[in-house]
Amino acid sequence: MNDQGGGSSAKCWVCRKEARPQELITAAINPFVARVYMTIVITILIAIGVLKH
Repeated sequence: MNDQGGGSSAKCWVCRKEARPQELITAAINPFVARVYMTIVITILIAIGVLKH
């Protein structure tokens, strides 16, 4: 019973290890994308006169 648990956790570790580079890239890009998006939204709101800067 413990062998199955150990084997599946080892397999899970390999899966996580393979997914980690993409997760790091995603985590690094998300704040950048959010900031760019908000900058665009604010620029549009200023341009149409809804928000004063």
